[in-house]
Amino acid sequence: IFSHVHDLREHEAEYLKQIRHYTSSKAVWACVTTAIKARVIAALHICSHHRELDSLLPHCEITDIEKALVILDRPRVARQLRKKIASIERSMVKTSPKEIVKCSVADAVAQKTKRYKIDVLRSSLKR
Repeated sequence: IFSHVHDLREHEAEYLKQIRHYTSSKAVWACVTTAIKARVIAALHICSHHRELDSLLPHCEITDIEKALVILDRPRVARQLRKKIASIERSMVKTSPKEIVKCSVADAVAQKTKRYKIDVLRSSLKR
């Protein structure tokens, strides 16, 4: 997405001309993958080219639009995951190795479960 946004901002006329060329031929536009169509839709929205976006949407399928929405929603999802990780980390009890021996099995299992959940959330954040 970053390369599409960069190209659209730096070479706006050429980028839009190329998009118009692709959409003018149904055979050419059909060869463009859903992922690229989604990135084009998202880039047009990010750069506030709503008029061009309106003319492009009739050439797109619902899957292209849905994927673009997922791309546009990623920053919110990332913020949400970071807040959830911070919340879980705050709720974890800070224990030293000496205190670990004293804690109950249930507490140890709860801590391990929370650490596992944090690892799962961090791995989904990297995607």
